[in-house]
Amino acid sequence: MLYVSTPQRLSQVARSLPQQRRGHPASAKQHVPQCTALHASPLERPLETVGEQHGEGAGKRHVSSKFPTANQLQPQAMPQLRRQTCEAMREGQVRVLDLCAGAGGWHVAATRCGWNVVLSVDICSSVQKYHGINHGTPFLVGDLQKPEVVDRICNLAPPGPEVITASPPCTPFSSAGVHRKGDPRAQVAVACARVACKLLPLAFVLENTSHFCTSAANPVWNTTIQPMLIAAGYTITVVKSCLSRLGIPSSRKRVFCIATRHTPPPELAISHQELRRKPRMALSEWIGAVHYRSHPCRSSPGIFDSTRGPCPASRTSSLTRIDEATYRPRHGDSAPLHQSRELT
Repeated sequence: MLYVSTPQRLSQVARSLPQQRRGHPASAKQHVPQCTALHASPLERPLETVGEQHGEGAGKRHVSSKFPTANQLQPQAMPQLRRQTCEAMREGQVRVLDLCAGAGGWHVAATRCGWNVVLSVDICSSVQKYHGINHGTPFLVGDLQKPEVVDRICNLAPPGPEVITASPPCTPFSSAGVHRKGDPRAQVAVACARVACKLLPLAFVLENTSHFCTSAANPVWNTTIQPMLIAAGYTITVVKSCLSRLGIPSSRKRVFCIATRHTPPPELAISHQELRRKPRMALSEWIGAVHYRSHPCRSSPGIFDSTRGPCPASRTSSLTRIDEATYRPRHGDSAPLHQSRELT
């Protein structure tokens, strides 16, 4: 789900901005950006059409090699930011930079919102072809842990994108992982935040496994990312969601770390409170009542009843077929192997 406020709420935010909150560097050139207002909407429902809106400030930003701090952003810029907020409410376009783009999930979400993905970045060259087929937007293959790649992204992206999304590798933080301390892949999330602190979008949204913020083995959120974003002037909201409560019968629990340059609307927390009370969607709502196979992980079962809940979380091993000759019944199997079927 993606969240922004209603036009009325945004107007309230714009009027209530304190004079000491961050704006643009005084030397930055100003231009009128474009944004679209959206309500929270489950994935299975079409997004509601609402009036156009804009968050405070998205003029051309200076790309610095250092993270901006409070004394580098001038309070004199705030009146201009308020004017830009009101002007952009009438324009209607948000530009998105998608980091660790993978198969393009954020791209689909942004498109459904009427937003424009200006650049997608991922280290995996194999997905570039499919981005071209499915989306047709610019794609950069690069390792975000390399400073020269970060600099190139900042140079290729248009000045002042309104939103930056990121889905860095979750293996260092996942409960199903080995919890290897100092896993270098954890630094990809730090690199994503570094790009955000250089380009200063209105919103930076980082998505990961539900244990991302509380990982003891790789606590990069608490030690590096969160302090970095706060120093850059962002307000942070952390919410958790599961696909099974969003209209997709899959048990995929995720955390969304949302950094905004304005006070987040109360609708964000309220909608997630409502979602937590929703029942989980059973896989049978999509495929009917059936016993199906999913390659087991550690002590988990391998045979599941589609009427009892969503599909288990997908892993790399989930794509491995169960060997009928060697499979032995596991605790929790919903039926014998011969009474189950594989899913495509």
